[in-house]
Amino acid sequence: MEAWCQSPQLKELFRLALKQWVAWTAEKVMPPWSDHRQDRRVAETMEWAHALGDLVARAAPFFELEFVREVLLRPFLSKDEEGLLFLAPFGTAIVCRHVLDAPVVPAGTFELLDACVERVFIDRAFNPNSHRAGEVHGSEMPRLIRALLFVNVERADGAARFVNGKWDELPLILPTVAKVVSRIGWSSFVADCYLTLCERAGVAFPIDAFAEQAGTILTQVNPVRNSWSGTLIPARLAAIVQRLAAANFPLTQDAAQQLLRILDELIDLGDRRSAALEQDETFKNVQRTSRRPEERQAS
Repeated sequence: MEAWCQSPQLKELFRLALKQWVAWTAEKVMPPWSDHRQDRRVAETMEWAHALGDLVARAAPFFELEFVREVLLRPFLSKDEEGLLFLAPFGTAIVCRHVLDAPVVPAGTFELLDACVERVFIDRAFNPNSHRAGEVHGSEMPRLIRALLFVNVERADGAARFVNGKWDELPLILPTVAKVVSRIGWSSFVADCYLTLCERAGVAFPIDAFAEQAGTILTQVNPVRNSWSGTLIPARLAAIVQRLAAANFPLTQDAAQQLLRILDELIDLGDRRSAALEQDETFKNVQRTSRRPEERQAS
């Protein structure tokens, strides 16, 4: 395929083929009508949709962003769940090929990921007023979210960044991460993926970015806090606070106040470790703008 795209004539033929394959696939898995044969039709084309998503991701750097996003990607960005059969492997391949493995991240990569992020936002799972809001089911949506938070691969020593243990280029992905977390970080599944990223990055994760993102998550969680019950999310958040506070000691006043506000919220969620951390030497003599324990009890 890469060789084809070096030839202007073959590249245009390949462009036409991709356009036709996408149109056919979108109509096959998301027909404008619905009948009792829908499930069978989707099952028959699942492997093809997966393969096409991977192929389009592979081809993306060779074509204009507008063409890839509006012609090849747009048909699968509706609320229709079957579109995820294409989007999940597409997002996964974009991250693996062009973010984790590429020596230089191709132009347009994060714009394509942003389009996938917007599709995730409109999914019914993330309607806070829906039944079991924030619960993620099936295989395609979890796969896509893991890719969008860059935790779809645990370790690959031959990669160019992140999963090879080198996190110096972390700022590349932080805008995408922040976009996801700021909208749907209250979901226990999304929060779990985000914390996995923070844990893998370790002390390379910028403390200011973590404080802002974790603070946003905790301010949104109250309507669905029952879905966090029995999870390790509060304890993991507290552990990351402790690790980053120690690595960045002495803390700036702003950073210390932000972390204390996070600990306050975690105490409200019943995390005992956070109460002990508030008394740590790291936060000694910090002028608090967060709620004190007696204020929490009064509320």
